[in-house]
Amino acid sequence: MKFDVKNIIILVLLAASILFGLNWYFSGNDKSKDRVKQLEKELVELDKAKKESDKKLKASEEKSANLEKISKKSQEEAAKQAQLTKQAEAVVLKYKTELDKAKANTNVVKETIKKMEDKPANRTEQALIESLKNKTK
Repeated sequence: MKFDVKNIIILVLLAASILFGLNWYFSGNDKSKDRVKQLEKELVELDKAKKESDKKLKASEEKSANLEKISKKSQEEAAKQAQLTKQAEAVVLKYKTELDKAKANTNVVKETIKKMEDKPANRTEQALIESLKNKTK
């Protein structure tokens, strides 16, 4: 390789640009260093906030799962109660119809008794004797 003026100038410029580039890269300015420190602090704070949020999220998920279990149990219990209520209503309806029949029968008997009290049966002597005979047998 031949060292002429052109090659030497290129080498000197290359070396100077490398030196200035390295100096700029390693020295930096104070504003960028301060900004990097500030960003690192923010990163640490964000990591802490993320960990806290993750804990809260996990706790909320556990509470949600527990509430879902409780809700499911409550729904099952409500279904059982609804079924028991239907059965009880059926029994009540049955007894109500029986009660209505009994009331109707009682009313018929009361009317019959009232009629007999108002107009007793006129029996002849022979009919009364026969009636007494039938009752004593």
